[in-house]
Amino acid sequence: MADTDATLLAGKGDTNTAGGKPEGQAAAGTVVPDAAAQAAAAEKAAADQVAADKAAADAAAASPDAKAAAEKAAAEKLAADEKAKADAIPEKYEFKLPEGVKLDETLNGKFAAQAKELGLNQAKAQKLVDLYVEQQGSLATAQEQHLATMRDGWRKELLADPKSAELLGEAKKALSLASTEEKALFEGTWLGDHPAAVRFLAKVGRLLKEAPVIEGNATGKGSSVSVAKSLYPNQN
Repeated sequence: MADTDATLLAGKGDTNTAGGKPEGQAAAGTVVPDAAAQAAAAEKAAADQVAADKAAADAAAASPDAKAAAEKAAAEKLAADEKAKADAIPEKYEFKLPEGVKLDETLNGKFAAQAKELGLNQAKAQKLVDLYVEQQGSLATAQEQHLATMRDGWRKELLADPKSAELLGEAKKALSLASTEEKALFEGTWLGDHPAAVRFLAKVGRLLKEAPVIEGNATGKGSSVSVAKSLYPNQN
């Protein structure tokens, strides 16, 4: 009895007075519920990992044909998506032009409106613009070639004239009195090669040399014939 009192007084080995076992201790042969749930979860996680590893291994060990088929399918899908995007009618067409070529806003708008009406995608609409630019370039080249051929014929006609040197000298005499703009009209364009234009200038140069202009005096009298009157005798 003395030992029991000493134990209780010392506070050692507190017991459950109802069952005679320490508080919190489970009965022999039972499992704590929380520990069982944790063990089950751990086992499931391990099983899932094993399954995932097996699936990865199976995929890695797939036959070359299966892998090639999967890659082909992915590439075909990507191509189909790109084609669908390219075939779409854009909200706004962006036309690319060669360097130095421009479309005015009106013409650009007409191309865009026509392309949208026809349901053309960007690539097809661009082909229309490319064709237009090509045709315009061909037309300009043809016109330049035609003019060059024509000017060459005019030059040959003038040089075939026995008095060509005299004609050109007299024409230059007339141009020596012309303004910069007037000279550019003959020297910077095809007009300077036209036989009729050169002969006209030569006539003016000859008249300037043979019949100098004398301005009238205050009474409006003058004895010399004016160049204008010599050139156009029938005009009042």
